[in-house]
Amino acid sequence: MATSLTPSNLIVTDDYGESTWEDSFDANFILLNNTLLKLGALFDVDVTGISDGDLLFYNTSTSKWEAKAEPT
Repeated sequence: MATSLTPSNLIVTDDYGESTWEDSFDANFILLNNTLLKLGALFDVDVTGISDGDLLFYNTSTSKWEAKAEPT
């Protein structure tokens, strides 16, 4: 029996031999690759307005990593 983990929506199967195991594995891999493994998907990263060449800096007042141009 497959269940979904919320909020990630990853699918958990109770048995490796389950008939839908391969489909569940593929769906989880695609989900991780397309959304969850991206910096913007992390709760403590803000990439709003990111531009080419920006770097991530930690903002202690917001407790988030933020994309900004490198200081000169």
